[in-house]
Amino acid sequence: MNQLASYHIHLNQSFTTNEVMSIHNMIQHFNIDMYLHQEDLIADAKNLPKLLSFFLYADVSKPLLLIMDGENAEQGYQQLTERWSAFIEASSQRAAYSQSLMRTNNTVFV
Repeated sequence: MNQLASYHIHLNQSFTTNEVMSIHNMIQHFNIDMYLHQEDLIADAKNLPKLLSFFLYADVSKPLLLIMDGENAEQGYQQLTERWSAFIEASSQRAAYSQSLMRTNNTVFV
């Protein structure tokens, strides 16, 4: 089932280049769309150069907004947080929508 969800992620350290590349590969494996946002930075996780740039400029003292969309988005989020466990200080879900809710609403807030 198609899902759309957003999360606040608080990091305790910066990501290594290898870790960013593994995130990129995992997103492609799960066939989901993932976007990261922090202040004036935004990145599509399927675009490796933008993802690398995002983490180069991201401020670990400020939360990230993570948006996941697609089949198995929840499963992808679980895998991601397991892989990021050494980097995540705290994580909380902001919003979640199922496919049926997205059909009935013209606008969703993430």
